[in-house]
Amino acid sequence: MKLTKYYQLQQEFMSWQRCLEFFKQENALLKYRLSELVDDIEINMNIQTAEYFQNEFLHVDEMLENFTKSLANFSHISDEKKDSPSVVASHQLLRERMHELGKKWLNLSLEFNMKMSPAASSIDDIS
Repeated sequence: MKLTKYYQLQQEFMSWQRCLEFFKQENALLKYRLSELVDDIEINMNIQTAEYFQNEFLHVDEMLENFTKSLANFSHISDEKKDSPSVVASHQLLRERMHELGKKWLNLSLEFNMKMSPAASSIDDIS
């Protein structure tokens, strides 16, 4: 494998690591915000909604942890077999998983923010 192509794979790999750290921090923040909303008596939150989001956030935590482990395993393999076509194939699979993980997290974050936003209840009242 050409050195520049391997360098590109390394750069993308490091970008994934930064994204994972961001997702972990943001997921922790969303869980904290959820607990604040549940504690706030003035917010009329359905307990099922709170449980749904708590379960989804925990599921994302598991996905992030699993992907972090996959990246660590890939790092060892790619360092040992830089010239192997299997490294490129594994990298492509990880790219697809990272894309799906990013979409899942962004959709969950959007859903949470829309559902929990004070404006959401006023919009529902208008309908």
